[in-house]
Amino acid sequence: MSRISLSNISFVFPDGTSLFTDISVTFNNGVTGLTGSNGSGKSTLAKIAAGIITPRSGSVARPEKVKYLEQEFFESTGDTIASLLGVEAKYSAWLRINDGKGDISDFTVLDDDWELDSRIRKALDRIGLEGLTGATPVSRLSGGETIRARLATLFLFDHDFVILDEPTNHLDRNGRNAVFSFIEEFPRNKGMIIISHDRELLRKVDRIVEISPVGVKLFGGNYDLYKEISDAERDAATKTLEERKRKLEYDISKAESVINDQVSKSRSAGKANRDSGIPTIMLGLMKGSGEKTTQRKIEAHRAKIERAQEGIAEAEKKMIKEKKVTFDLLNSGSRSSIVFACTGLNILFGDARLWRRPLELTVARGERLRITGSNGSGKSSLCRVISGEDVTTDGELHIRPGNPVYLDQKLSFLDRSKTILENASRERKGAFDITEIRIRLGRLGFYGDDCFKLTASLSGGELIRAAVGVIVSLNEPPDLLILDEPTNNLDLKGIEMLQNAIGGYPGTVIIITHDDDFATGCGITRTVDLDDLYE
Repeated sequence: MSRISLSNISFVFPDGTSLFTDISVTFNNGVTGLTGSNGSGKSTLAKIAAGIITPRSGSVARPEKVKYLEQEFFESTGDTIASLLGVEAKYSAWLRINDGKGDISDFTVLDDDWELDSRIRKALDRIGLEGLTGATPVSRLSGGETIRARLATLFLFDHDFVILDEPTNHLDRNGRNAVFSFIEEFPRNKGMIIISHDRELLRKVDRIVEISPVGVKLFGGNYDLYKEISDAERDAATKTLEERKRKLEYDISKAESVINDQVSKSRSAGKANRDSGIPTIMLGLMKGSGEKTTQRKIEAHRAKIERAQEGIAEAEKKMIKEKKVTFDLLNSGSRSSIVFACTGLNILFGDARLWRRPLELTVARGERLRITGSNGSGKSSLCRVISGEDVTTDGELHIRPGNPVYLDQKLSFLDRSKTILENASRERKGAFDITEIRIRLGRLGFYGDDCFKLTASLSGGELIRAAVGVIVSLNEPPDLLILDEPTNNLDLKGIEMLQNAIGGYPGTVIIITHDDDFATGCGITRTVDLDDLYE
């Protein structure tokens, strides 16, 4: 049985910021999904589990063969698929020996692994990269194909435990299906951790571990059960907190009423006693007794209020504190019935046309269009054409949007050298003052001095929010909003908020996404599959 156990793990960044303290969790055999908000420490915890980084304190027990596939990796031009698989030296030795040019050192490096080339080809076939070999240059692969090639290492070696960090980011449907198949076929006597916010992927796991500011929690079951339980727990925690706050308000009101009533009674009794002719010394004793009674009642109510306050503090501990984020997307004032129209469109690379058949496309105002297709099918290139960028094309462009906003995968329209506020106000032209723009950024979770952060320092989820901040600060809302794989760097909460915002956005939307859940939530009205143009 494969198992990774972390006991009392604490991690502190070099600047002294604590990420988590005394976390204990066990990842058993089978497939475990690891989720949590952006910045909660999922990747850090996974790297500690894999032995890549060392915690400040605590211990880790892990099997001998653990493989970690990081979220982001970059390969220089000229690197081969064999390098992605971590067998470049051995594969180069095999090639030289196979060509009759090997020497003693090559035989030593190969170490009798004569089936290496065959195993690489089979691994690539299983991940959907038929026809490629270990010698294929990475430069020939698209971004999604590079990730798929990296995933092939999981079919190449016999690992005890594998850890995948956002494995479906940038993958097309074929690549996603290959990952899903791998997970479904994964032997449950071994272990796998999948860091992901992909709801379709999380439906394939056996259990989910959630990391949050209140600690680590295990949910037995897949995403749907996790969603049901976590929503119910959050609703229950919110209800408990609200009830305890109401009780505190009642206890305070009751205490004020009782104390005021007692003081009033004491004053009335004092006046009555003075008028009764009772000796002064007796009046003094009676007054002291009344004051003690009042004090006892005050103390009793004070204790009750303190208990209510403690109850609120306990209830608040069970609440996950989250920044309130609102994606308020405004509709354009454009009344044109057609936003984009083309006939006979094809994208040119030199003299070569991208598609076998040209594209005929009309996008009506208010439409919600989804563009799908394999990696390399021209989805992003088409969006660049629609948004008005300089792309060499063939055919006729009859109508283009007047004020489109295109959020590409790199969010390149954000100036990384500027702050969030500078990006949001650069197109201002007097429409909104800085105060109004800061209010709008605040609705997106950038409170106070957060808006002065350089965009270069932001996480993927923060970059999406910053991009939306620029959109909602434009002096003229876009007549077309184009989103290219917008969920890749968002956590589950962020995906839901963006999905709900787009679902309620009255304008025209074009979305490139391989996330079916997201597409459904956005209210897609039509899908254009560019793979059809290759038939």
